[in-house]
This record gives sequence, C-alpha cells and structure tokens, in this order.
Amino acid sequence: MKILFFYSCILSLLLLPLCLAAQTPTVPFSPIAAHKSIIREAAKQTPPKLSFYVSGFGSFAEVADTEMLESLNLPIPENTIPLDPAFGGGGAIGLRYSILRAEFEVSYQNFGFDEQTSTLNLSGDLGQLNFMSNLYLDIPLTDRLDWYIGGGVGISRYKLNQSGTSYGFDATVNDKDNVFAYQFQTGLAYKLTQHLEMYGGYRFLSSNNPVFNNFEYTAPTSHAAILGLRYNF
Repeated sequence: MKILFFYSCILSLLLLPLCLAAQTPTVPFSPIAAHKSIIREAAKQTPPKLSFYVSGFGSFAEVADTEMLESLNLPIPENTIPLDPAFGGGGAIGLRYSILRAEFEVSYQNFGFDEQTSTLNLSGDLGQLNFMSNLYLDIPLTDRLDWYIGGGVGISRYKLNQSGTSYGFDATVNDKDNVFAYQFQTGLAYKLTQHLEMYGGYRFLSSNNPVFNNFEYTAPTSHAAILGLRYNF
C-alpha cells in the first residue's frame, strides 16, 4: 500500500506541469507585439558589412538593325543592315553592402551580318567590347531568392569588319570606335551555398552611334538573356 502511494505521488508530480500548462490562458495575437519581436530579432543579427565578390556570365542577344547614316557629314541613302543574334559573355568584380552592389564589368558580344539586295552586297561582323560601372539593388524575396535591378554606364569599343559594295561603290571597312554606353539589368539570384549564387535575367544595352571610316552607323541596341554565377567572399 505504501509503495502504491509512493508511485502515485511521483506520477502526480510528473503530471503537475502538464496540468498547469493546460490551464494557462492563451495569449491573444497582437500585431504590435509581433512587430516588436521582429525588431528585437533584427537587432540581434550581425550588422551588414562590406564584402567582395566576383562573377561570370554568358548571354544571348537579339539586336535591332543598324544603318549607315552619313558619310563625311553628308546625308546618304539609308542602308539597313540586319544583324544576326549573338552569343556573348563577361565578368565582373564588385563590392556589396547590405542590399547595395557596385561593380566593374567587362563583356563582349559579336554580331555577324550578310545582306544581299539590289543595292547592298555586304558581309562581315560587328564586335562590341564593353567596360561598364554598375550599381544594383538586391531585394530579398525569400531566404535564398533575391530580385536584382540596376544599371550602369561606361564605354563600348566597337570593331567593324565589313566587305562588299553599297550602291556599286566599295564599302570595305576595318575600323574601331569608342563611344559612351549604358545598360539596364533585372533578374533573379538564387543562393546555392553560403558563398555561391546563380543568377539570370534581362539586359538592355545601347550606346552612342559609332563612326567607321567617316561613316556613321546607328548604335546596335541589344536585348539579351543572361545566366551567370557569383561568388561572394
């Protein structure tokens, strides 16, 4: 009988916390309290710091047609030259602070063309080497997924290799020109690991009109899909 009483007391002591918890009234949800809790948790987090990253990407671009506008500042009949889509690529080195990124980017793309009409017999390629300074915002959507948006300005170095005739005249060109360039980018970045992320998106790239052998051409405005990797140190 004493043993039964002893075990009954032990069982009662074990069940007492559960009974008290069951009788504790439920605290109603308070948006203000929840907001204060979020602020307290954010305060516990490590403050943002300046970090360094490198990235590399590939691109596929569609481009608007280019036109020969004038020669020696004298108007000439418009010569529309359709440019083929182009694969390209590039890399960047940059700094990150919180949701801000600033970087220096180098990229390249090359557009071929082959135009045979009653007035034009032209073929060749137009290379575009870009040196850009960019600024981006990385807006968190989830713990791993960010939406980025930004753009930059810099220099496009064009190189035109063209052979053939225009209106019966020799139109051979092998020349370079450096012009002011600008771009806009937006897309998504996904964190694969603590340091490595994959990103993809859209890029708009254009520039001032280049001049080759005293012939001015309209700038080839391109719309590109890009896919790349970024390593954060």
